[in-house]
Amino acid sequence: MKNKYPTINNNILQSFKENLKTIVVEREKWQGSLFKSANDSLYDLLGKIYDLTEETKTNTEADKEKRDWLLSECRKRKLRHNMKPSFIQLITKLVFCNSDVDSRRISSYVRVLTAAKQYKDVVVGADVPNFIRKNGGIEEIRASLCKNTKTPT
Repeated sequence: MKNKYPTINNNILQSFKENLKTIVVEREKWQGSLFKSANDSLYDLLGKIYDLTEETKTNTEADKEKRDWLLSECRKRKLRHNMKPSFIQLITKLVFCNSDVDSRRISSYVRVLTAAKQYKDVVVGADVPNFIRKNGGIEEIRASLCKNTKTPT
């Protein structure tokens, strides 16, 4: 059976295609500006957390007090952690605890910061954003550190 209204259908299809192209252009603009700047800001924030954890590696009495305070704050907020959490875990959990970020995402940030600490090119927090970008982003790093997980790429 032939279509009785080919022009109407062609017009509808053409309009659909144009709307899709418009959305693709908007996504490209968003990805190049808002999304990129949001990621850049997140990476800078993670760099600041990195710097803060670097201040805790002297094993002084002050570091013990910092750790006790962090554990106390986590208890107050009912934040779960393993038996011997690292400073990275404690600080990251506290930074993101009152946000929309879920615990899995926070764990990803902890893994990324832990990996950055072991990477020779990361000396200070300002190196963290480059480390993350160079290794494909937070999810790529997280996936590469998990057994039996395929990386997004």
